[in-house]
Amino acid sequence: MQACLTIPKYKKSAIKPINDSRLLEGTYSNFNNNGINHRTAFQLINWKANKINNADTTNFSTFNIRILNDRTLSFNFSNSLGRTETKKVKFRVQDNGFFILRNHNFRLIGIPYILGYYDIKKMEIGLTEKNELIINGVEKGEGAILIVLGSGYPKTNFSLTYEKK
Repeated sequence: MQACLTIPKYKKSAIKPINDSRLLEGTYSNFNNNGINHRTAFQLINWKANKINNADTTNFSTFNIRILNDRTLSFNFSNSLGRTETKKVKFRVQDNGFFILRNHNFRLIGIPYILGYYDIKKMEIGLTEKNELIINGVEKGEGAILIVLGSGYPKTNFSLTYEKK
């Protein structure tokens, strides 16, 4: 199922090619520049954030990206009160200058098509010409109750930018 979802292409003119993965390291705002308040970087990177009270997920004001090795990124979310949370994510460098995240992007809830559903989320990160972090992705969920009553949500594409501090 995962192969069916593709991340839409971003305008190449606005992308900064990442020759050195260390360019991605730095501190970024947790809130996107696109005016979509409910899509913080914390919620995108950490799927468990959807189960947490929304007020808890917006308490993080910044996050720091560090490259731990040639396959693992560390996202360290923090706020002014000293609260921190770290999420380690595996990645793969693509030819288009983006890093595709291997962040447990397939999740089962119950038994799909009997009594449950599944979620798929694919994401890639890169830098814009303005040196902002860009997160492109696609989400899809499907399921059913006893194969008769279908449920789910349509495929959703997103592209959000986050200011570098």
